[in-house]
Amino acid sequence: MFDRIMDLIIRNPRKVLAAFTIVVLIVSSGALNIEIVSNLDDYLPQGDPTVQTLNDIRKDWSVDLIIVYVETDGATGAANLNEIYRIEKEINRQLGDSGVDYTISLASLIAETNARITGQNSVPSQQEFVDLYISQLPDSMKYKLVSRDGLDAVMLVSVSRDADHAMLVREVNSIISQAQRMSMHSTGPVAMAQEAVGWVMEKMIPITFLSLASACAALLVFHRNFKIVIISGAPVIYSLMLTSGVLGMTGVRFTPTIIAAGCVLVAMGIAYGLYMANRYAEERKRMQPAEAVKRTISTTGKAIFLSAATTMVGFAALMTAPMPPVFAMGLALTLGIFFCFVSAMVAVPCLLL
Repeated sequence: MFDRIMDLIIRNPRKVLAAFTIVVLIVSSGALNIEIVSNLDDYLPQGDPTVQTLNDIRKDWSVDLIIVYVETDGATGAANLNEIYRIEKEINRQLGDSGVDYTISLASLIAETNARITGQNSVPSQQEFVDLYISQLPDSMKYKLVSRDGLDAVMLVSVSRDADHAMLVREVNSIISQAQRMSMHSTGPVAMAQEAVGWVMEKMIPITFLSLASACAALLVFHRNFKIVIISGAPVIYSLMLTSGVLGMTGVRFTPTIIAAGCVLVAMGIAYGLYMANRYAEERKRMQPAEAVKRTISTTGKAIFLSAATTMVGFAALMTAPMPPVFAMGLALTLGIFFCFVSAMVAVPCLLL
């Protein structure tokens, strides 16, 4: 079987390379489905008592928060409190059916107090009434929502665990950007998690290709042969595309640490093509191209197979860990090394011929 595949590659290297490239492109489309998460409980084993307790709490209470930080010239001023309450009501109106469970701020507490006394669910426009309501609040509650100097405040936006957090953060940012006479910024666990995910999605491809470009530049400096760079780099590119595509199809949730997987695969996988190219150059001095390729695969190819197999076993050990990020990293690296080997065995002979 192996000999037949090698004969096919030797007889039709261009057709085999073209067919392999098409397969890689099709599989790589699955990369669009890769899901990266950054919630704290995604880092812990699902059977961990802490996670179980958190899930039990979530059945009755929401623990996922977007914190809107409000910078003003006076957070207890009637006009500023009315503006904060306007923004808060807008968040509830637009996002109440999309995952926002409730919101809390000093403004909403004053509005509720005013509703009980006057029947009007609004922040009074008279400062003396605002000061009266604030004075009735215990300090332990008041200073959780406004700074002690009275200049800054926070609005707590509680969101459902199953909601689209990326959408909620995006929409909350859009709403708070409309605030007048003050500056509002989103922060807190949910917003920071989405910021981390966004950074990874934005930087993952550039960082991986920076790693690949650096490795190729080093090869070019030492070998001064651009063909060596292509032969060594092609299997890595193919393997990165195959790995990302297959991972996207598996439905495994990844954490931001997955950004390291691409760089590890570049560092380890680029050697496979280099070893085969160097061995081919030696064999080519005393035999024809087809025979040199066969000789290279039968010798160096076996060594690369053993190297890939032992590396895969080492990375696969990570998959026994109960922590999801460690399992996901082990899966990504194991698949990546496997595809590095397959790509080297298929693409390198085609490029050599």
